[in-house]
Amino acid sequence: IGLPGATADGLLRLSNQDAATPLAICYTSGTTGRPKGAVIDQFTASLRAFMLMYDLRLGPDDVMHMTTPMFHISCLMLSLAALQRGAAQLILPQFDYESTMAAVRQHNVTFINTVPTILSMALARDDFTPDVLAGLRLIMYTAAPMSLPLLRKLMAVYQGDLVQFLGQTEDLPQTVLTPEDHHNALAGIAPGRLESIGLPSAGVELAICDDAGDPVPRGEIGEIVTRAGAAMSGYWNLPEETAATFRDGWIHTGDLGYRDADGYIYLAGRKKHMIIRGGENVYPSEVEPVLLEAPGVRDAVILGLPDETWGEIVVAAVVTENNDGDGEAIIAHCKQHLASYRCPERIYFVDEMPLNAAGKVLRHLLLEKIAAST
Repeated sequence: IGLPGATADGLLRLSNQDAATPLAICYTSGTTGRPKGAVIDQFTASLRAFMLMYDLRLGPDDVMHMTTPMFHISCLMLSLAALQRGAAQLILPQFDYESTMAAVRQHNVTFINTVPTILSMALARDDFTPDVLAGLRLIMYTAAPMSLPLLRKLMAVYQGDLVQFLGQTEDLPQTVLTPEDHHNALAGIAPGRLESIGLPSAGVELAICDDAGDPVPRGEIGEIVTRAGAAMSGYWNLPEETAATFRDGWIHTGDLGYRDADGYIYLAGRKKHMIIRGGENVYPSEVEPVLLEAPGVRDAVILGLPDETWGEIVVAAVVTENNDGDGEAIIAHCKQHLASYRCPERIYFVDEMPLNAAGKVLRHLLLEKIAAST
């Protein structure tokens, strides 16, 4: 068939590249600033694919579909995992609910990789019913944790397996919330774990440290740091950023979190997203779930704005169900459930959240929009 590199007898010559040869340069999401190119070598890509293949129990009878763009790091690694396992892949030009679900049924898709944003859009439709999902054995969600109300809503219409993988372009996967964790929660066994990001993935060492790099006690918030063979080689042409991220063999993720008594990890937000109001630390992950429970609120993001008195103040960008939100009522709702310093002092209503291709909120664009409106 005239493949490049084929010999006269039609056989392909094996590449002579070694394990350290770069396979891809995958750019970070850039939700807080400029994206950086993470160099993924041959060994790292193979190991990541094997880790996913193992944790997802991929088999040659699986048919996989990914609703997110193929340049996303999880899609690249899942494609390699499918190739290693002999599973089929359904690749579509873009996500469109009607055509995607029709193709999923037509090709007997067994496994979907998606993000909470797309699941939220699907769950808002009347035709997203158990019958639509009947052929699936597994839904994997990545890129960002799913809110507890959204997760419970999904579990009400889908009785198959759910798995959550979280990680970064620099080091993926880092944690996994397994199908067993989801089913146990649905049965009333440790339901609080649905709010976690699970346990460290196979082969991943994970610690939670203070600013000095020392481990913090369980239950205390610190930075999540990881060490694994599946980490990137470094950032492309950015030695200073590489040195800041890699310290003593550990990747400093910039994510804040804590461990419970059973070892499950809970996110508290990004280090860069933490708000310091009058010396008190405010974590978006503590406030946003409360906002989402306020009547009429569909989506919410907590941000910090500079303030001469407090250093920073807490504000919220909110998307409402019918574009008719009451800011004072939302703040009053928060005051019923949160300490006063954690409550947003201002509510900014937006038509929609600015998202990147992976479905993550671009907070810097929200801040620019808020600055332009004040």
